[in-house]
Amino acid sequence: MSLSIRAARPDDLNVAVPMLRASMGGLANYLFDDPHRTLDQYLADVYKVKGHRFSWTVSFVAEMNAEGVGYLLCYPGRELNGLQIAFLRKFPSLFGWGDTLRLIRRTWPLLNAPEADHDEFYISNVGVLPEFRGRGYGEQLMAFAEGQARAARLTKCSLAVDETNADAIRLYQRLGYQIVFTRRFKGRLAELESGYHRMVKSLPAR
Repeated sequence: MSLSIRAARPDDLNVAVPMLRASMGGLANYLFDDPHRTLDQYLADVYKVKGHRFSWTVSFVAEMNAEGVGYLLCYPGRELNGLQIAFLRKFPSLFGWGDTLRLIRRTWPLLNAPEADHDEFYISNVGVLPEFRGRGYGEQLMAFAEGQARAARLTKCSLAVDETNADAIRLYQRLGYQIVFTRRFKGRLAELESGYHRMVKSLPAR
């Protein structure tokens, strides 16, 4: 059977949570470090709330024989600011004002380099579970994202990738993505993740 990709549901935690954790890398630990819950509990609670940048409502799940094998979170770049604001607004009801203020302090230094331009389709998070890698599923998820970009009448896709993730960088370059910007982190975050490349692809006309 061929891979199928469908809109995500709130109960897709078995694939969404590990893929959010893996694709965010050290940034997830930096933003969501909490002595009262594990990172996976944190991400699960965030994912299950609708209408923000890490929600099931902007996610897709890849399945093989009705089993989740991969995950994609994506949206038009023009929606990023609104989704980020929605995330911060929902945060206090989930985790309290103490955690919210801490998140804002940690997020603030990251805001001076835009993640996506308004004329791009942003692939925020994408990944395949380890046991299903090497079968071309990642490429199929990327092709699906590019189809979503065209449906949104956008001609460019963008993403951010850990600058040390050589395998992912090679895949994206093979698919036509080019590095347009490199951001290197400082301070505590740099101890968890050194930085990232912003990569952009112009979609061929059809």
